[in-house]
Amino acid sequence: MAKDYYKILGVNKTDSTETIKKAYRDAVKRLHPDVSGGEFDKKRFYEIQEAYETLGDEEKRKVYDRDRSRERGLKHGTRRRSDDFSHFSASFEDLFTWLERGFPFSRQRPEPDEITQHRVEITLSVEEALSGGEIDLEVPSEGPCPFCGGRGEKGFFSCPVCGGTGRKMDYSPVRVSIPPGVEDGTILRVPFAGGDGRRHTLLVFIQVDWFE
Repeated sequence: MAKDYYKILGVNKTDSTETIKKAYRDAVKRLHPDVSGGEFDKKRFYEIQEAYETLGDEEKRKVYDRDRSRERGLKHGTRRRSDDFSHFSASFEDLFTWLERGFPFSRQRPEPDEITQHRVEITLSVEEALSGGEIDLEVPSEGPCPFCGGRGEKGFFSCPVCGGTGRKMDYSPVRVSIPPGVEDGTILRVPFAGGDGRRHTLLVFIQVDWFE
C-alpha cells in the first residue's frame, strides 16, 4: 500500500498546490529544535520531503492519485512511485552575499608566504543543507597589471589601466563543496591560488534558513 502523502503533510486531496506548499513549509518549521524542543528528526524530514516532491508537482500528483485509486478499487495496479527517497537537487545560484572582499587595492604587495583571506556568506535552505552540493564562485583578488607588467607606468606616463598602482583586480574561480548535513554556523576553508600566484583562502560561512 502506498504511503498516504496527504496524511503526512496534513492536507486534503482537494487542497490546492499552494496550500500543500504552505503545509510543507509549516511541517518543516515544526522540526526545528527550537520549536520541537528535541533533536532534528531527519527521518521525519525525508518523509515530509518525499510527500511534497510528489504532491507539490501536478503531474506526479495525478499519477499518485490514480495509483491510489487503483489500489483501493482493484487491490493492485501499476506502481509508479519509487520507495527510494530522491534527494533534493541543490541549486546554489544567487545564494551568497559578499561580506569582505579581502584585497587591498594599493601599492603594497603581500609577502610571498602570506595567505590572503576572503570571506563569503552562503545561506542555504534546510533541503540544500541536508543534501549538500557544489557551488562555483569567482573570488576577486589582486594580480600584476597585464598592461604595464606590474611597473605602474608605461613609458614616461602612469599606466592608464591600473592608474599607476601596478596592480589589477582579477577574479579567481573557486569551487566550494558543501557536505551533506552541514550545520548552521559551519565555516568552510577553501584554499586557492589567486591571480597574483600567491596563496589565498576563502572562508565560507554557512547559514541555514529554517524559516525560508
